[in-house]
Amino acid sequence: MSKIKWRYHNATDRTVIRHGERWGPDEEKEVSFPVPSSLGLTCLQEGNLPDPVLFHDDVIVAPGETKVVDLDGPSWTHQVALTLLCLSGGGGVECRFNSAENRPIPLDVRGFEHTMPWEMCARMFFTNPMETETHISVSAVEVTA
Repeated sequence: MSKIKWRYHNATDRTVIRHGERWGPDEEKEVSFPVPSSLGLTCLQEGNLPDPVLFHDDVIVAPGETKVVDLDGPSWTHQVALTLLCLSGGGGVECRFNSAENRPIPLDVRGFEHTMPWEMCARMFFTNPMETETHISVSAVEVTA
């Protein structure tokens, strides 16, 4: 399926600039992003966006196990809202970003929420030192603002 782009026409007598794209008076242009109507452009064709949810999975980490989760962050994504939440097991699992040698972040029932560059969390290592299996909800959502 090909991605449909937005097409806008500038019916004003001034130049409109958005995300580095420029529309002169009476100019029509196709772009890969929506433009707010407050800029005065006329939308001729509405496009679509990729799903903002980049990754979501429930990860089960057995006692003594280390599980690796790889996120496939697309090239257009700069920031993700990452949420890690222990669904069962009461916590105690450690998460490390991008290397099993990095400093651990302990996870508990309060979870972990943070906005970060997707490259910083492209690979996560979950280690369970507890004696019970732990279920962790892992979600990464594209931040567009």
